Amino acid sequence: IHKNKAANNKSKLTKLVNAL
Repeated sequence: IHKNKAANNKSKLTKLVNAL
């Protein structure tokens, strides 16, 4: 579960970076 949460956060970060 913790691993999944970390992956989810990374995904959000990637989306934010892509938005730039």
